[in-house]
Amino acid sequence: MFEENDYLDIAYVFSSVGDLDNKRRLEFFDLLQSKLSEINEERYPLTSFIEYDDYMENTPNELLA
Repeated sequence: MFEENDYLDIAYVFSSVGDLDNKRRLEFFDLLQSKLSEINEERYPLTSFIEYDDYMENTPNELLA
């Protein structure tokens, strides 16, 4: 089973001009909860929202392949 500090790290990469729409963010969490439930994922989802350009600039090349 999982240790107490195990979590599921999820990065939501988006392309946007301006702020991320709160309605879309809530829709994402609803979908995420549903999908994690379907696969019986019990770890806590630690979610971050990253703009595409920032993601590409700060992600090592071996992770982008």
